[in-house]
Amino acid sequence: MEMCPHSIDGLAKRSVRCAAAAHREDISAAGAGRKPETMRRVIRSLARNASTDAKASVVAADVARGGDVSEQTVRSYIESLKEIYFIEEQDAWDPGLRSRTRLRSSPKRHLTDPSLAAAAMGAGRDALLDDPNTAGSLFESMCYRDMCVYASAIDGTVFHYRDSSGLEIDEIVELRDGRWGAAEVKMGVDDFDKAAKSLNRLRDKIEGAGGRPPSFLMVVGAAGGVARARPDGVSEVPLDCLGP
Repeated sequence: MEMCPHSIDGLAKRSVRCAAAAHREDISAAGAGRKPETMRRVIRSLARNASTDAKASVVAADVARGGDVSEQTVRSYIESLKEIYFIEEQDAWDPGLRSRTRLRSSPKRHLTDPSLAAAAMGAGRDALLDDPNTAGSLFESMCYRDMCVYASAIDGTVFHYRDSSGLEIDEIVELRDGRWGAAEVKMGVDDFDKAAKSLNRLRDKIEGAGGRPPSFLMVVGAAGGVARARPDGVSEVPLDCLGP
């Protein structure tokens, strides 16, 4: 997978600036009775599982490698991080249609800024370039953060979609009047065709169930400065071309 080093550079540079913040005492000890070392392990696990719907049990198993920590304890630490806006949850989209396909309702978790996740893992530029899966997860968090800002300007909300057939879509932007659009986030151009097929598959599912057609379908890539329309109706849009 071809990755954009400019996006990695920017993430790594912000990671250095955020490293101190990720371990500040007011964050590490957020909430009464929180142990800073346990909180740091929880943050590292959440960083490793960024842009996923990993359950608290998965985080607890990860954290427990450094000592015995219960799932209930991990849940309480996660709630503390939510309260101080250190992490955000991206809810699952429910188009409100009758369908035989069961929807998954678990939220995805993101650190508020992906640079915090990179800092928590100690991941610099070279480490991210050598680990495209981690870099891709953090890039997805970056896109979610930016799309939330742009969507809020038009009174929209950003969800994710996942159903029991295995179809997953990274970002669903829905407005209060019911209009919606979908985006897949990919750092590597080799993944654009597969992403476009997933987006068109979602469109066909929604329209086939009597739902409203999407206002847009797009694959969001790394910096490039130029967007283009594909013959299949999907747009390829670099992150730096997005706006409200």
